[in-house]
Amino acid sequence: MVSARLLVPHRVLVDRHADMYGEDRDDLATLARAGVSVVRCPLISRRYGDVLRSYGAYRRAGVDLCLGTDSSRPT
Repeated sequence: MVSARLLVPHRVLVDRHADMYGEDRDDLATLARAGVSVVRCPLISRRYGDVLRSYGAYRRAGVDLCLGTDSSRPT
């Protein structure tokens, strides 16, 4: 069940991402309605070449964005 207790870390593939459908099918709206928080860990994401395509789209949809880290090893 998707709820406000859910924290989604790392690579977040929503419907509009090119690796998924490439079109808006309301995934961001669903996350926002449920109060889900998306946690971005830029250090580890950069190591693997992963980027969040649009922070603005998440914010406009009302999705909470959080900054996280799960690595203390310097690059």
